[in-house]
Amino acid sequence: MAESSPPSYARASKELVVAWGKLYPLPFRDILKQDPLKKGIQTEKRKDARKVWVYNFLVFMPKYDREENVPVPRKEGREVQVVFLWEPNHSEEPYRLQLGEWNGNE
Repeated sequence: MAESSPPSYARASKELVVAWGKLYPLPFRDILKQDPLKKGIQTEKRKDARKVWVYNFLVFMPKYDREENVPVPRKEGREVQVVFLWEPNHSEEPYRLQLGEWNGNE
């Protein structure tokens, strides 16, 4: 089923956790804020006419220690701005993440 309108931030928050798990080896701890840039859900139209939904989040990424080659999260860490690009209609690679400011040219 093709998505013609953007999925909500609540749904995108759940998908962000899935996408992060596939793309990064260490998990973030919490989503601190949905849409901290107050841009809402943006649309990126690709040259091939595909539509990508663009969400922004602020997450807390803990620092990690290694104990017997297993990563253990610390209490301290930092806030990281995440741009989540989601293309629900693309079955092979529906997710892309960019840490920091979104330049929109990727």
